[in-house]
Order: sequence, then C-alpha cells, then structure tokens
Amino acid sequence: METEALDHCNVCGSKSIITIDDTIHLCQCNECGYTFDSPRPTADAIAEFYSKPSQYDDWLAEVDARDGLWSRRIEKLKATKKEGTVLDVGAGIGQFLYHAKSHYKNVFGTEVSTSAISNAKNKYGIDLMQGSIETIDFGSQKFDNITMFHVLEHVHDPKFVVQKCYDLLTCGGIYVVAVPNDTKAWRSNLVLLKILKNWIKGFKANGLSARVPRYGKWGLPKIVLDGSTQEIHLSHFTPEVLTLLLTSFGFDIVETSIDPYQVNNGLINRTWYALHQWIYTKTGNNNYETIWIVAKKQ
Repeated sequence: METEALDHCNVCGSKSIITIDDTIHLCQCNECGYTFDSPRPTADAIAEFYSKPSQYDDWLAEVDARDGLWSRRIEKLKATKKEGTVLDVGAGIGQFLYHAKSHYKNVFGTEVSTSAISNAKNKYGIDLMQGSIETIDFGSQKFDNITMFHVLEHVHDPKFVVQKCYDLLTCGGIYVVAVPNDTKAWRSNLVLLKILKNWIKGFKANGLSARVPRYGKWGLPKIVLDGSTQEIHLSHFTPEVLTLLLTSFGFDIVETSIDPYQVNNGLINRTWYALHQWIYTKTGNNNYETIWIVAKKQ
C-alpha cells in the first residue's frame, strides 16, 4: 500500500502536530484539535480500493431500505435548501440524486469509483462526473446547493475541498455536510461491538478466514486496504472542528444537527435517533454517531 505522511494540519494549517495513537497512526493538531490519520494511503490507492466491483455490493443489497434513508434526508433538506440545482459530491451509485430529481431544477454528481458510476448509469440513469471535486474542471458552472454525505472524512485535503465547494456555489448557495462523529459518539468506545460487527461482515464474505482490523483510540480502526474494512476515514471530525473549517472560508452556519444515517429504520434505531436529537436540542451536545451541518455562502 502506497502511503504519505502529513506535516501540517489540513484544517488550520498549523505544523504543531502530535501523535495520539501510534498503533493506528492517529494524529492531532495542537492548535484546532483536528484528528486525522498519518501516514495514510495515497489518493490513487483509495480510488482503486473504492473502484472494486464488489465495493458497493452491500449498498445494492440494501437498495430498498436506502430509499427510505434518502427520503428522510431529503425531508431534512427542505427547510434550508435553495431553489435551483444541486451537486452531490461523492454520489456513490446515484441513489440520492435519483430521489432528488423532483426537488431540484437539475441534479449533478461526482464520483471517483468507476464501479459506482456504472451502477448509477445502469440502475438510475444518472450520469456522474468521474473524478474528485478537486480535479474535475467545472468551467464557469455554479450550483445552488452542494451536498456531501459522508464524503469529507474520506478526502485527502478537506480544507481544499471546502474551498472548492465555496467557489462552486452561487451567492446564497447552500452547502450540506454530513460526517461521522467518530470521537464524541457514545458508541465510539464500544470497541468490542465494532470488532464483532466487522468480523460478522467479513465472515459473510470470507468465512472463517475473515480478518479483523486493529482498533485504537475511540475504537477507530487502523487503515488497511486488504478488504477487512469497507470504509476508509482519513479525518475524524468533531462539530467544533467542522464548524471552524466552514466558517474559516466565510460560510454562515444555518443549521447544526445530526444525520439520520441509519439504513435500518427500525424502532430501536428510530428511538436512538430521537433521543439524541432531543439531547442535542436541549443541551447542544452531540453524542450521536453523525454530524450534520448546513452552511450558506454570502
């Protein structure tokens, strides 16, 4: 696996970096508190990892349940969206854009995974732009809304990505970011539960030879590209750090909340979500597994 190391913070630019967990290569900025992995796989290595034909098998197997997930997110977007177009960055198999067609003037999406792009075209008739938002040439095109559902934690330079999104928005445009709440969620410290969950997934795919990733601080796994994990998170945001990143470019924060990310919307998950939404409303503390922030370009 080809790797690279960071010598500065990709949120505030500080070079005051400390290692907080050498077991899993976890680092933190002394200035702003941004937590990230370093060394880490290169962008090309991760693009290849996500382009494997089997990478989106779970998504396709859960496609009906994910219809409900996207409906809940679209309902949540109604209160803050700007009328007009939407660009979904890291659009996956295009399922959000398929549901968003009736809510926006026109829909666009980007995706690095060739297999996901193929699935989006074949299943939903959605033509996604191949590549990362950092490298795609949009020309003079602007968008009224940009969404990033659990994408920012995957990118190599979140500061550059947020800057690009700011530049691509129209005046008064809306930027929606949802990311995991890796370090503050109550469930983050349930390491044994994570190990068991990942082993079950691996067992279904590989039988008794299934590998379990090594876990460290906050139950975060060491990054490997051997198939033992399906998600590669390079950044581990908190609501405070993500807010700092967005406002540093001049965004106004319109809404902070939690993302209804659960595919299985059964009674237990609905209750868990409602409980954390109530706690957040009453106290401002987010101990749920996700962060949802809506920002506006002035």
